Amino acid sequence: MLLTAEDVREIDRCCAEEFGIPTLLLMESAGRAVATVAADMATSDLAVAVVCGTGNNGGDGFVAARYLLNRGLPVQLFLVGRLEKMSPNSAAAVNLTILRKMNVITHHILDASEAPNLTTQLQRAVLIIDALLGIGLSTPMRPLQHAVVDAINAANRPVIAVDIPSGLHADDGVPLPIAVKAHTTVTFVAPKKGLLTEEGRSFAGRIVVADIGVPRSLLKRFGEVPRYDLL
Repeated sequence: MLLTAEDVREIDRCCAEEFGIPTLLLMESAGRAVATVAADMATSDLAVAVVCGTGNNGGDGFVAARYLLNRGLPVQLFLVGRLEKMSPNSAAAVNLTILRKMNVITHHILDASEAPNLTTQLQRAVLIIDALLGIGLSTPMRPLQHAVVDAINAANRPVIAVDIPSGLHADDGVPLPIAVKAHTTVTFVAPKKGLLTEEGRSFAGRIVVADIGVPRSLLKRFGEVPRYDLL
C-alpha cells in the first residue's frame, strides 16, 4: 500500500468522524514510534535535537521528545515559527504545553538569518529528529523553512524524518525546492508515494513503517493492509 497526501487526509477524517479516534491519540502513537527508533540510534550522551514546526508534524516531534526525556535521554527542542499560528486547542499545542512543563531546553527559531547558528547547535547533537514539515507541503517552502532545512543538512548528523523528510512532496517525491536528507524515515500507516520515487528514495533513507492505531477495516478501503516494521 502506498498513500497520497489526500489519502492521509481522508484516513484522518474517517478516524475522527467514523471511529471517534482523535488526532491527539494518533499523534501520541506516532511520536512514540519515532522515539523508539531514535532511542536505538542515540549511541552517545549527546543530546537528541528535535526540530519542530507548529503543525501536526511538529506535534509528533513534541511527543517523541517527551518519550525520549522519559527514557532519560538529553533532548533539545528547536521550535520553528510563530506560536500564534497554533490553535490553543490543537493536538500539537497540547503536546507542546506538556513538553514545556517538563522543562525541555528550547530554542525558538523565528528568522532565516538564524540558520548558521542553528547548524552549529545541531552539530553538537547525537542525531536530529526532523519534525518541521509533513505531507501537507505542496508549494515551495518559505524562507524560514528553507533555511532550517539547509541548516539540518549542513549539520551532517544522522537524521530521523517524521513521516516524510521536510521539503519533499508527499506524492511525487520532488523537493520543494530542497529537502532534508534523512538517514531514516519513520512513516505512519503506510509509505507515502513520494518516498518510493527514484528522487524521493535519495532523501528518505531507510524507511520504517509504524502502526499508529488506524483501524484495519478502514485501511482495507485504500488497498492491501501494510506490513508494519514497528508496532
